[in-house]
Amino acid sequence: MQEELTIDILRQWNEKTADMLYNAYYRALVVFSKQIVKDVDNAEDIVQDVFSALWEKKIAFENLSQFRVYMYNAVRNRSLKHIANNKHLQVSIDNPDVSSSEFHLLPTGEEDFYSEEIYRRMILAIESLPDRQRSVFLLAIEGKKNSEIAEALHISEDTVKTHRKRGMATLREKMSDDMLLLLTILMA
Repeated sequence: MQEELTIDILRQWNEKTADMLYNAYYRALVVFSKQIVKDVDNAEDIVQDVFSALWEKKIAFENLSQFRVYMYNAVRNRSLKHIANNKHLQVSIDNPDVSSSEFHLLPTGEEDFYSEEIYRRMILAIESLPDRQRSVFLLAIEGKKNSEIAEALHISEDTVKTHRKRGMATLREKMSDDMLLLLTILMA
């Protein structure tokens, strides 16, 4: 049912469409871009640019899979372009996993990028946490240490640890093993 609703919305290009897609995919695309550019601020700018370009072009998509393939390719390409335009960045553009891994639709109509969809689902699960737990997890994904998170949120390090522990317990119930593994890696 959600897939059908989304397909109808994908053909309508209005503010509701843009808001729905932005809310559903923004954070996952930022996490994806950050894996390439290694900086959350640049990743946010890249994803904003992709959404802005999409809004201006008002591209029609036949299904959600087609939209996801377009967005992940656009973010990947802009992230690589950002690296190429900023030669001072110490990121390996020669990494075959990043530079040549374009996403496609398979003959079944499904995407071939399971791991990137895990990002999106993981972020949605984190977004469902209570405010403080969500803030702690998002800052941890950005690479902040417990002390930095405590300072940013004006709480003690023990409180940060408690929020992480409680949040992880909640997420274990909501997330698959793949998502938990990815989250653990991102927060390490």
